[in-house]
Amino acid sequence: MILYIAGAGHSGSSLLDVILNNHPKIIGTGELHRLSLNPNTRICSCGELINDCPVWRKRIKQLCKEKSLQLEDWEMSFSTTYLRSGSLSNKINDLVYWSNIDEVIRIFSKLNPFSIGLKKSILNTNAIHEVIKSQENIRIVVDSTKNAIRMKGLNLFLDAKILFLVRDGRAVTASAIRRGEGNMTKVTKNWTRRMKILTRLQNKIPSEQLLQIKYEDLCTDPEGIISEICKYLSVEFLPTMLKIHPGNYHTIPGNPWLVNDQTSEITIKKDERWRNELTPQQLVEFEKVGGLVNRKLGYVS
Repeated sequence: MILYIAGAGHSGSSLLDVILNNHPKIIGTGELHRLSLNPNTRICSCGELINDCPVWRKRIKQLCKEKSLQLEDWEMSFSTTYLRSGSLSNKINDLVYWSNIDEVIRIFSKLNPFSIGLKKSILNTNAIHEVIKSQENIRIVVDSTKNAIRMKGLNLFLDAKILFLVRDGRAVTASAIRRGEGNMTKVTKNWTRRMKILTRLQNKIPSEQLLQIKYEDLCTDPEGIISEICKYLSVEFLPTMLKIHPGNYHTIPGNPWLVNDQTSEITIKKDERWRNELTPQQLVEFEKVGGLVNRKLGYVS
């Protein structure tokens, strides 16, 4: 089984990924689409480079054996992502996926060059899933890439279960500004657009394959929310899932805290720095662009 965490960046997916990874039947992989992007310089959450990490190297060796790839440059012929190019083919792919018509997506995935490449990268990602499941003797692989189009593709082509993780847009935008991703107007537009696309593409996902949770609920009631997720995945909740020790995980992190803090146990707590960081003017800017979407997600105050 594949569990795909969808949502916006800065929404707590790294935290959720490592919590789920603490279950003996679940493996968290982080943002798996990044695996083939510069594995000689990309760092695993254990602190080692992907190609030097003993866990990922073992996985990649098996993949190379099964797919007849050269270990030295496997990523050149086995991409787990398909980079956006701004080409006409790329724009056609976006329109096809945004149509949310399954049969149209299937047809264009055989005809449109960008759509063909995207589907291939999704199937390549699944090959990694299968290697991990066979090596670790587990049945659920968590992929927290979050991208909306990959969410749709994984559900359509691989029957992946989707977990839609949402967070107050004001917290997301404050985090994005903190990380230097732009001013309030820019990051709010990016967040609003992403949430609209995610919401649209979820409309045709069967209810039994979709679960929505809030980051804030995860932090205030971790046992209750993780128990709900475990029920969704048909596995037993274990209290040990809530003990996070950095350095014990081998995920491809989107959040640097997994790599930066290698010693102390991490406490699950809600990050609401946005309440002190955002100025009244920034809050007005957010409301103009993203207020309606935020309220639809359940954030009213």
